Amino acid sequence: NKEHATSFALSYDGSVLAVGTWKGRIHIWRTEDGRKMTTLDDDEGVLALAFAVDPRYLGSVHFGGCAAVWDLPPASGLENANNPGQRLWKSDATDSARSIAFSPCAAPEQLIVAMGTADGTVLLREIAATPGQDNSSKAKLKLSAQHKGSVSAVAFSPDGLLVVSGSGAEDGTILVCSSGKLDGEGSVEGTEET
Repeated sequence: NKEHATSFALSYDGSVLAVGTWKGRIHIWRTEDGRKMTTLDDDEGVLALAFAVDPRYLGSVHFGGCAAVWDLPPASGLENANNPGQRLWKSDATDSARSIAFSPCAAPEQLIVAMGTADGTVLLREIAATPGQDNSSKAKLKLSAQHKGSVSAVAFSPDGLLVVSGSGAEDGTILVCSSGKLDGEGSVEGTEET
């Protein structure tokens, strides 16, 4: 029963590798010895993956348009049915997510996620890093700079102050925007670079 890899991500410190498949599984390995840590399951194939600075947190985007943030077991652990990792948050399919990135500057108890969407927008979202917290009411921000096509790539600057997004072959633009402040619904002006 072969699974085809559709995406992968390496943690910032190089200690953890995540591989997403078209069947919706995300396999997590320690790079030090190649041992499997866990497998995460979702209903839809995996389009994109990204680690937060802390390799305990992984973001995923699925072919149906949902994005998710996962809390992984410690890198020192091996595959364990009692602690496979858990989903902290999952977006609506209406977000039409296509890409994901984490801010490197979020506080330890929160994660800031940038999500590129099919309609050309970039959404910033605050996610509580504590399992069991309700993330549906957390702050969300829409960046006002918009692509004409789907946002296929998104990244934060190392200081977390800028968000860069690209729409690749669809309109060929790259936008650079201030990441703004997540204090509720709103938008932030951006500047375009091509």
